[in-house]
Amino acid sequence: QLEKSAKTDLLVKDLYIENAHLMKCLELTEKREKEAEYRVYNLEDKCKALNKVLHKIAPAALSY
Repeated sequence: QLEKSAKTDLLVKDLYIENAHLMKCLELTEKREKEAEYRVYNLEDKCKALNKVLHKIAPAALSY
């Protein structure tokens, strides 16, 4: 009985450690996702601004 309890305690400890590691990985992944979303929005804004400039410079070229 004591041996079985020790094995169970070890398994619970291992699961706790693995869960903590997975939580850190999830936090890092979510941080990277937010940073990527910010970069995408930033690039979209730059694209819109560039299109406005191009339209002013060569409006006929953009109509194709």
